[in-house]
Amino acid sequence: MRSASTHSATTGSAGAAWSPLDGRPAPQGMYDPRNEHDACGVGFVATLTGQADHALVEQALTVLRNLEHRGATGSEPDSGDGAGILLQIPDAFLRESVSFALPEAGAYAVGIAFLPSVAEDAAAAVSRIETIASEEGLDVLGWRVVPVAPQLLGNGARATMPAFSQLFVADKHGKDTGLALDRKAFVLRKRAEREAGVYFPSLSARTIVYKGMLTTGQLEPFFPDLSDRRFATAIALVHSRFSPTPSRAGRWPTRTASSPTTVRSTPSRATATGCGPASRSSPASSSPTPPATATTWSACSRSVRRTPPTRPPSTRSWNCCTSAAGRCRTRC
Repeated sequence: MRSASTHSATTGSAGAAWSPLDGRPAPQGMYDPRNEHDACGVGFVATLTGQADHALVEQALTVLRNLEHRGATGSEPDSGDGAGILLQIPDAFLRESVSFALPEAGAYAVGIAFLPSVAEDAAAAVSRIETIASEEGLDVLGWRVVPVAPQLLGNGARATMPAFSQLFVADKHGKDTGLALDRKAFVLRKRAEREAGVYFPSLSARTIVYKGMLTTGQLEPFFPDLSDRRFATAIALVHSRFSPTPSRAGRWPTRTASSPTTVRSTPSRATATGCGPASRSSPASSSPTPPATATTWSACSRSVRRTPPTRPPSTRSWNCCTSAAGRCRTRC
């Protein structure tokens, strides 16, 4: 790193020269301290060998916990703005966690659905998603209820928490795999969001996202899957969310089918029940039933203007990006 003595002063946007008392490194190469701003925290871990291992999951979660200063919470310290992790699909772990057959790795796509907390609404959403999948040339292989630990959450996060179930799909004809299958899964994911009101943080044949309205330290205990030694990956991307809007808390990513508004999302926690075998039947019957609050856990990455503190508490879902005028915008 270049020292201050050998570096000629660089004038910032405010006209002030860089100082060694600044607390940031001196400008060097493509790095410029003027670009440092308060924002979300992101970290990436990978292995040069390409060999998937659970140790890398643990390292990524350590990175995430070290990004606590980049996240935020509401008035409750245990209701976070959001935290999440993207990993390679843990094929061996999933095969041992479901009761139905899976094709070879890369020939099936999987993702976590943020379903309504009311069992009847969840069953209707599942039925609609399976219909959409068939229309898009995909077979639904099964559903797996994701274990979570809602008792770890604050009242705000727990009151709006959805039910979590993993959807497994494959090409009807067994031809499309990898990226080709991802394209079909993407269409299913977006149609499910718009037509069934169900948010998917991801739906892919290559990667999977665990996220929710959590703090950085809550992600792993909320989702016990992440602590399972069979869960292995060769890459991991973590995110600690900082929202500039005071109304950002209190909603998990879910959508209302009648509303075109994009919902925000965040990770949820796992239950202490562990990962039992999945059932091919609808996940609605076995999912927990938190208070019937119509909200969702999805994330908007674009910064939005702070809502005036005098506004009444927002009743919109997490997936709604608020404009300066207080209206929901269709896109973030």
